[in-house]
Amino acid sequence: MDKKIKRLWKKTEEEGIEVRYSDLHSADPGLDGLYLCLDDLPIILLDKSLESKRQLFRCVFAEEVGHYFTAAKSNFLVLHPSYAEDLRLSQDEYRAMCWATEYLIPDKELIYAIQTDGINSFFDLADYFDVTQSFLMHKFSILKRRNKHNIEISDIFNLDVISYKISKS
Repeated sequence: MDKKIKRLWKKTEEEGIEVRYSDLHSADPGLDGLYLCLDDLPIILLDKSLESKRQLFRCVFAEEVGHYFTAAKSNFLVLHPSYAEDLRLSQDEYRAMCWATEYLIPDKELIYAIQTDGINSFFDLADYFDVTQSFLMHKFSILKRRNKHNIEISDIFNLDVISYKISKS
């Protein structure tokens, strides 16, 4: 287990977050993780298949921990949500993903990997950070949405940092 994941496990223990493995795929094949707060007890449920999928586990675990640290306000088990609830859920997911991508792929490390280490292939970058390609794509989407770091993707094999500045936000 790598240092970042060990630190995440330690954070969950320190914060009293219970982490359980379950067969989430039996309920929904696309459900890899779930954050719940039941009677003030924060719980992270992870699909048991993640135990054998290191990169996916890292991404899902970080995102679910992100829900705790970004104070998710949604109840994810609403059967017929309103538009307002859909919007709140979407905002909660975005905040948790921002937290997770910054934890596993800090901006400074990403820029360093591209500029200094010369990693300019999308696939190589995902391997470098030991994350899934879709998780890395979320990182780039977040950077673009926040208008941080001018990283140009001409194609998935050629990443270029046009200019960058590490802003404190």
